Amino acid sequence: GQVRGFTMLTRLVLNL
Repeated sequence: GQVRGFTMLTRLVLNL
């Protein structure tokens, strides 16, 4: 689903 893509994006933002 789209949850995976969203989670990946959130992880990237948190890493920043």
